[in-house]
Order: sequence, then C-alpha cells, then structure tokens
Amino acid sequence: MRQDVACHFCGSVDHSPYLSESSYELVKCQRCGLLYVTPRPPEESITEAAKLGVHGVHDGRPTGSTGRFSTKRVDASIDILNSLFTSSEFEPNANWLDIGAGHGELLEAVRTIWGDTVATLGLEPNMAKAQSAQGRGLDVAYFDVANHGDRYSVISAFNVFAHLPNPRATLLQWAELLRPDGVFLLQTSDTAELPSFDHPRPLELPDHLSYSSEKLVTSILADVGLDVEKVIRRPLIDWRGSRWLREAAKAATPWRQSSFSSRDVTARKLRIIIKARRI
Repeated sequence: MRQDVACHFCGSVDHSPYLSESSYELVKCQRCGLLYVTPRPPEESITEAAKLGVHGVHDGRPTGSTGRFSTKRVDASIDILNSLFTSSEFEPNANWLDIGAGHGELLEAVRTIWGDTVATLGLEPNMAKAQSAQGRGLDVAYFDVANHGDRYSVISAFNVFAHLPNPRATLLQWAELLRPDGVFLLQTSDTAELPSFDHPRPLELPDHLSYSSEKLVTSILADVGLDVEKVIRRPLIDWRGSRWLREAAKAATPWRQSSFSSRDVTARKLRIIIKARRI
C-alpha cells in the first residue's frame, strides 16, 4: 500500500514530476524545492531499520547487501573529523553515539584520533554489520535509542537523513539525547537544486525518501535547537582507485544499478557534513 504525502519540510502539496525509479515517483516541492517520494509507503509501515539506512525492506524486497569494512572509509572519516574538531576539544568522560554505524568505520576513526578519551557506542540495525564492528572491539548493537536514557557529547548520523519519513521529528528526538553544549554531526547530499537530468543515479527509491539541500537541512537543524557551526563539502563518490572498476562492472550487469553514468556529477562536492551544537 502507498499513500500520497505532503512535503515534509514545508507541508505543501504543490509539486511537479522530477524523476521516477522502480515504479516510485520523486517529485519537487514547488514551494521549498525539496525532492521527495510520493506516493510512498505509509509512515507506520516504515521500520526503524529502514529509517536507519537498511536498504530493501519495502514492498517485500530482500534486505540490501551487507558490504564490508573499509579502511578507506576510516581514512576518509579521519580527514572529516580533523576538519571539524580540535584534538583537545573533548572533556574527560566524553562519549559519542554513532547512529547507523555500519561496520564501525566512523567509530574506528574516533578511536584512532582520541583513543580512550572518548567512549563510543554505535547503533546499527544490520546485525551482520554490527557483528563485523564488534569483531574489531567496537561497541555496536541495535537498541531503542529513544528510550536509551543516556546523553552524549557527540551524536553522528551519516547517510541516514534521506531515509527519514519525518526528518524534523526524528532530529528533534536525537537532539534531545545530547548533553548541554553537545555536538550533532549530520552527513547527507546537497542535490535538491540539481536539474533532473543531472541528478546522480541510482536514486534507490523508496529506500531514499527525499533529497535535500544545505539550506533546507540547516533550517531543520535550527528548528530543533541546533546551532550550525561548520559545513564542509566532499564529493559524493571518490572515483579514484578501484571504484571505477566496481561501478563499470555494475553497469555491465543488467539487474544492477551503477553510478557510472553520473560520475561527472558525483565527483562534484555535493556531499555535506554539518557540525551543529545544542543551544
């Protein structure tokens, strides 16, 4: 079952066609410019795992691939964190919650930079990924974050924003888990203002429910009581090394989707990482 929904940023129902994929429609809000899926699975049918980034749990499709731990992602995470924080930024007893932790690459980067100075915890619904992280000594599990009870110096949520059916409500819930003066890190794409022919593919609908912009995301963060301190930009995909070969192999396989055709766009700095602080 699917239902029509209004824009989850401004509430408008005035939209125009943008792109389609897998029988789903991505439309553009005519008031604020958000790209969002409508009609879409009802919010009550979207599992917590889907909201945290597990692909392929709509319409009875099998869950997405687990992938594997990547030292390149650890190195990229170290570069991002060094761009956002000073080495002495954290007080004793600092703690860090990574939402959608995957194989634990971001937490591995935190451990590399700050060692035991910062206690880390990861939330990951994909049990294979969680076990992969646990095998390297990281505390990663699946639990009810809303009723977890702890408060954190830092909460990070990388690559989950596009999966949220109600981003403002979810970010408010997560912001309330921060300690006073705590930091929230959000990574997502800044592609809502691209013309449709230029938007990177695959869209991965309906796992991705929206595509936003820096302006819209920072506005939502302000709405939930977070003061944006810094925004850094990175390419959507690092096309160096073996990525060319992997995407070319996907492009040559009829049932797989590849980003190869949009490599010029994905090499642009359309990925945003936002550092915001609880007011």
